[in-house]
Amino acid sequence: MRSAVDALVRLANQQRELVAQACVSMAADLGEAPPPLSDPPTDEQLSEACSLARAAVATAMEQAGCSSIEITAGECTPDQAAQASCQEACAGAEACLTCCDEVAPYQVTCTLSTVTVDTPDVTLQTTLEENLPAVYLVVVQCELLLDLSLLVAEQSVGVLGLAASTPPCDEEYGAEVMNLFTEAVDASVSVSVLVDVSAELFGSLNCSGSAP
Repeated sequence: MRSAVDALVRLANQQRELVAQACVSMAADLGEAPPPLSDPPTDEQLSEACSLARAAVATAMEQAGCSSIEITAGECTPDQAAQASCQEACAGAEACLTCCDEVAPYQVTCTLSTVTVDTPDVTLQTTLEENLPAVYLVVVQCELLLDLSLLVAEQSVGVLGLAASTPPCDEEYGAEVMNLFTEAVDASVSVSVLVDVSAELFGSLNCSGSAP
């Protein structure tokens, strides 16, 4: 389970930081005052920053008009280095190597999408073209993130059952399992927040013509 949780936490943290910073940049470029981000940013900061960005973008589009947005999606390819590192850490242990094989489809390297915006508002055009690719990466990786969350959830059921049957004398092992489960839950919540804010942001893009 550790390999799957690590992969989920890594993806969730990377995406949260990218999207939060993109939303802060869009909001600030369009005249809002987003709160500073902690390192790493929290889910609450992500939601607040992207709500500001969504409102600012909608207002700017309503005022300036927008004819089109074209998106060329990026691609994800297997991260061979991550897989090799996982296998090396197993030191030949068969069960560990099996876990590495299970998470291999989720260890990927992705290129950002290309966004082209047709609007007379140069500031709006620039900030969308610079920052929407990071947000769209969640769309590209959505199925990957959700499948990995499901894998972690399935593994958690078995691990929690094992922890419940752990003898009282092995409290340290039980605590380790529960900490791992907590990491998995937190990362899954982050994935849900990421998917929601990204969908809301793209859903609010009204780019179909000139300003009234």
